[in-house]
Amino acid sequence: MGEPQDGLQLLLMGRVSVYDAGGTRLRQYGPGDAIGVRAAFEVHASTTAAVADEPCRTLTLTPAVRQRLEEDREQLMLDLYGYLLTAGADAAGPSDPDAG
Repeated sequence: MGEPQDGLQLLLMGRVSVYDAGGTRLRQYGPGDAIGVRAAFEVHASTTAAVADEPCRTLTLTPAVRQRLEEDREQLMLDLYGYLLTAGADAAGPSDPDAG
């Protein structure tokens, strides 16, 4: 929390809980979920804390990599954006500001 968030995290395995400043769990993520979607577009300070509930594996999509993929792999990025807009938007609620 408060640290620069320099990329979207795609959770490949494991479970992660996201907490607010008061320690309230806002959401739990599982495989296939995107954590911190906004961070794929800009580096910003996180307003929540993500804590691994079990061993996890993630893939990081930084703004620089996102931009390069947009230029070189347009269809892949369109597919990813479609996924984020459907699955990610369904999972992220208004109580999770860093998810969207």
